[in-house]
Amino acid sequence: MVEKKMENEFCWAVCWDSDFIQKLCREGFLPIASPIRGPGGKVLLPKLHTARCVMDDLSQLRVSKSARKHARKISFSVDTAFKQVLDKCVEQHGVNWIGLLASEFEHMFQHPGHGVVMHSIEAWNSDGELVAGEIGWSCGSTYTRCVCVCVWVGR
Repeated sequence: MVEKKMENEFCWAVCWDSDFIQKLCREGFLPIASPIRGPGGKVLLPKLHTARCVMDDLSQLRVSKSARKHARKISFSVDTAFKQVLDKCVEQHGVNWIGLLASEFEHMFQHPGHGVVMHSIEAWNSDGELVAGEIGWSCGSTYTRCVCVCVWVGR
């Protein structure tokens, strides 16, 4: 699928079919988009990171006492507010790469395929307001975060 000695992390494509994007995700690419002048107005820039952050042993994860105290005020959910989290991501990051892919991500959330299942992870305060969230996908036992948003930064 990719030449063996890529000179950088980006490729490009003009195909916006969610089936194609799911296949890219399955193969380890992060779908990114960019506006362009000309027909279509946007280009898909699949990114294949040369370095990744992988957490393989959560038993080594340490959470500070202050973080645990703050977390008591937060509740979490999965896949209950995909559209709301996606909209907040676009609002926070702008209609750049994430905004250009929003409709494809929504379609992929509603229609999983090629072993790729889109997810939203939501964090809610005690008043039931969304305070943070992220969009990503699982493929087998691997979860890849695509984009996150922080709505509330107060303590």
